[in-house]
Amino acid sequence: MKASTETGQLWLFSDAALCAPLLPARAIVASRPKWEVSDHACRCCFGRILVRTRRDKVVEARCAECDAHRFGPVDKLCCCGVEVGALGRALECVPNPEVSVEAPQKIMVRERWVLPTP
Repeated sequence: MKASTETGQLWLFSDAALCAPLLPARAIVASRPKWEVSDHACRCCFGRILVRTRRDKVVEARCAECDAHRFGPVDKLCCCGVEVGALGRALECVPNPEVSVEAPQKIMVRERWVLPTP
C-alpha cells in the first residue's frame, strides 16, 4: 500500500495515474451496442421486444416484460417467426391503429392471410 503525503489518500492497489480510465467515457459508451425498442411482440408474453444492432444488423433480442432472450434476428423471439404447421408463418406483428383504454398495446399480433402449402 502506498500513501500520498499531499492529500492523505491511501491507494490500495496502484498509483492514482494508473486508476484513470484508458478511454474517454464517451468512446466507451459509443462502442457498446444500445438496446432499442422494436415494433415486434414477444411470442411468450406479447410484451415489447428490445433489440441490439451491430452494423445495422440485429444481433440480439430480449423481451422487456418476461426477459426471454435470443441471439440473432428478432424473428427468433417475436410472433412473426412462429411456424404454424402447413401454414408456415401465419402471424405478424403490427402497430395498433387505434390505441385506447381497452387496447393500450402499441404493437399487436394478427393472423396473416396465407394459403396452406401442399
